[in-house]
Formats: sequence, structure tokens, C-alpha cells
Amino acid sequence: MFRKMAAVYIAIMIALSGLVLRLRHLSADPGLLSTAAQTQARLTLNAGQGRGQIYDRYFRKLVNCEEKWVCVVNPTPRAVKTMLEHIGPDDKEAFLKMSDSAKPFIYDCGKEVNGEDIISVKVFDRYGESQLAPQLIGYVDSDRTGVAGIEKAFDDWLRPVGPQVRIHYQVNALGNALSGIEPTIDDSGQDSAKGVWLTIDRNIQKIAEEAAEKYIEKGAVVIMEVNSGNVVACVSKPDFSPLKVAQSLGDGDSPMLNRAFCAYDLGSLFKLVTAAAALESGITEKYQYSCKGEITVGERHFACSNRSGHGRMDMTAAMKKSCNPYFINLGQCIGGQSIYDMAVKLGFGSRIYFADTLISSSGNLPEKSSLTGAATANFSFGQGELLATPVQVCAMVNAIASDGEYYAPMIINGRVDDNKKAAERNKSDGVRVMSTDTAQSIQQMMREVLEEDGTGNEARSDIVTAAGKTATAQTGMIKDGKRVEHSWFGGFFPYLLPKYSVVVFCEDTSDGRATAQPVFRYISEAMTENAENY
Repeated sequence: MFRKMAAVYIAIMIALSGLVLRLRHLSADPGLLSTAAQTQARLTLNAGQGRGQIYDRYFRKLVNCEEKWVCVVNPTPRAVKTMLEHIGPDDKEAFLKMSDSAKPFIYDCGKEVNGEDIISVKVFDRYGESQLAPQLIGYVDSDRTGVAGIEKAFDDWLRPVGPQVRIHYQVNALGNALSGIEPTIDDSGQDSAKGVWLTIDRNIQKIAEEAAEKYIEKGAVVIMEVNSGNVVACVSKPDFSPLKVAQSLGDGDSPMLNRAFCAYDLGSLFKLVTAAAALESGITEKYQYSCKGEITVGERHFACSNRSGHGRMDMTAAMKKSCNPYFINLGQCIGGQSIYDMAVKLGFGSRIYFADTLISSSGNLPEKSSLTGAATANFSFGQGELLATPVQVCAMVNAIASDGEYYAPMIINGRVDDNKKAAERNKSDGVRVMSTDTAQSIQQMMREVLEEDGTGNEARSDIVTAAGKTATAQTGMIKDGKRVEHSWFGGFFPYLLPKYSVVVFCEDTSDGRATAQPVFRYISEAMTENAENY
């Protein structure tokens, strides 16, 4: 027994002697201590969460446009003291709670802070305070998952591609940073080019939003490029901030609704469709009718905006004055089914598919078989069961401006890979829906609408010649004892060589002269003055 105990004692003494010699060796060589430290556990902090880009038509970013400062803090007493000098009184309690763990952490300070054990880094903010096209772009939730708009439609393609910046600390078993060892920074995640390429032009979008902000409380603006299906601006009012989604969810004005894709009563803008159907059927713009202030179809009486009547007029004069009886009579001559067929060719009654979950309403067309008598009368000037979206109406105006070729509206150019090359490219091919002569005849009528004595003279500009059509749509609803009506304006510019078609929709207002028409004028003038940018 004594021999066994002696053997164990000797073995323990040899082991302790080896450990003492090893410690003396390490203390004599600081380089070995550093090497040993490097083998400790590593803590990685992720600053910012990368997500694919959303580009405009010229590959300018529509998100990730702004940067913000975040602070990476190793909560030593000196670092905590420095940070508290830069933090507002309402945020100090939360900061101190984060510091209690004594482990490095990231704090969204909003500004650069310099100090010992503090690293300030810049990361992209997904959305800015004045985010363009928020209803179209959409937003993401706290997990960076797309919830609406482009963000939702292309979530699989845009989903987080990793942190923007990684900060690596060497830590001990408790997760505390080892002193004397500087953290390392990896910012390679900021450079991903992968994303979605839109037809939207950020400069035109900004102009359209400025115009809408000035004149529209609730409504929409859509701008298309003539001779293509490209939607270069898509505005919905009121708007919202993707940074403050919770504040908008319960808003009674529905700011998160994309009104450009929703269907509304249209009114007299539809007279363009009736005119196209009539011209295509062989009736000329010289066809005359005498307006006496009202017209009777069956047992229904339809009044003109001019109760004393416009007198004898041709199609151009009737368009200029927006005479209801003229177009009701024209509809009776050609029949509701002819107008229906032209409406279908121009996209009414059909949904517009931009991408998965990004789809415009189909609106509503009356049953073709029902279009007789008074139903045709209503349909002839855009009333009754007809509903249409601003983007549908813009495509109709664009077909006229494009000399009779209809282009399906398009917002998605395609996807972009990591090398910023288009992985796919979409294109809208034109389909002839009316003759060039018909389209150009209607263009001339629309030009007259903007003359001094036309219904659209508030859209008239001194610096660019344009053409358009006004509308006031009755909804049949009553609000606070008043009839609810919508105002519209649709037009294109320049008149001789059209480049852009514009449709303005103003919800719950009948005063298009103070809303829809000035929006069109603002846009046409601003884009003409800065034509070199488009």
C-alpha cells in the first residue's frame, strides 16, 4: 500500500513541476501569450442587415440610398462614460441596461462617436425619411422579410444576403472582450449588387411626388413612356413612411393603399374610348349633333354640364367642352357593344400583372349583353358600372399618344445578378388597337381641350404644348350630405412628338381645375425644363 501511495505522490509532483515550468516559459515569451489569446473564443457582431437592391431604370438605387452611424461598444467604464455624453436623456437607461452584460454590443447612436473601446461604422438605411414610391416599393418587417410591394413580390430574390459589416472580438469564456487585442472589421457585405431593376425613373418619380404633394390629398399619378409600356412614375397619396409603418396601419385615409392600382369611377375620360370606337366604325370627327342641354334615352334624362346647351357641334368641339349629350348620342349611333370592344382592346376590365402579389385591379366593365338604351348612354361618357384604375387609364391615354398602339403597363425590367447584370429583361410589345388616323384625330381633339376656352385650360402651359382630357366622375355615394365625386385628368406631352403620358386621379373632389389639372401642368413643365435628365 505504501509503495502505491508513493507512486501516486511522485506522479502528482512531476505533473505540478511540469506545469510550473510551462508557466515560467509562457511568462518569459509575450508572443506566446498573444498566440494563446488568439485561440480563445470569438464573438462576431453584425452591424446592419444586407438585402438586395431595388434600382430605377438607370440603375440608380431606390433603397439603401442613405447611411447611418452605429456604434460598436466594448462597455469598459471609459467607453460607457464617453457614450453617455452623446446619448439623449430618454435613451440612457436602455443603453446602461445593454452595458450591464459587460459584453461588446451594437448601439444605434445615429452619429459618429469616437473614443476608446468604441468603433463607429456606417451602414445603409433600407429606407430614408423621404422614401420614394413607398406604396410601390413596400416595406419589410423586423425579420427583414418583404411584407408589401416590390419587397414582397421579390422577397426570395431580395432576402437578406448577410450583414453589411461584421466586427470580430476575441473573448474569454464569459464573452468579455480580451484586453489588448483590437477587434477586426469586415465590410464586404456592403458591396452586393443583386436586386430588382424597375422601369421607374427616380427623377421623374420625385417630380410627380412633388406635384401630388402640392395639389392632392388623396389620389394617384401614373406616368408612362410613349411607345413603350414603361411606367416611369407611380404615386399614391397620402403616402407613408416605411420607417413608421405602425403609425399608418390604423389611418382612416389608408396611406398604405396603392391607389394607382385600385379601381374608381372614371367619368368623361372614357369619352376618348367612345370617340375611338366611333372613328373606327366610320363616323368622322365632323359628325354633328345639336346639344340642347339634355338628352333623353328611353325614360332616362341625361343633363349636360351646360344646362342651356352647347348648340350644334362636331366631335372636336364636343370633346373640348366635354358635352355629355353629344357622346350619349354618338354611343346610340354606334351601339354599346362597339364601345365595349374598344374598351377591352384598351385594357379595361383586365388585371395588370406586374409580378407575383403585385397586381392591379381589373376594374369593372358592364356586361356586354346589357349595353342597350340607357345602359349604353351611361357607358358612353364613363358612368354607370364602369370602374377603372389610374394605371389602366394611363395605358389608354398612352395608346392614343403612341399613334394607336397599346402597350401593357410594365414596372419590372427584370432581376439583376451579383455582377449587376440583368438576369432577365422584360419588354412590352405594342398591339395595334386603332388606326394611326384615328389616334391622331383624337390627339387633335385632346389638344383643343387645353385651349383657353377648353375644359382643361388649367393644365395648359406656356413652356410646353400638351394635350389632354378632363373628367368628373359621379360615384353615387353621399358623404356629409354631399355627393362624392372624383376628378381626373389624362394627357400627354409634348404634343407634336409625345414622350410621356400622364394620368392624375383625385379622390373625393370635383374641382379638377384646382387639383388634377395643375398636377399635370407642374409635371409637364418641370420635365420640360429639365429635359436633359430624362
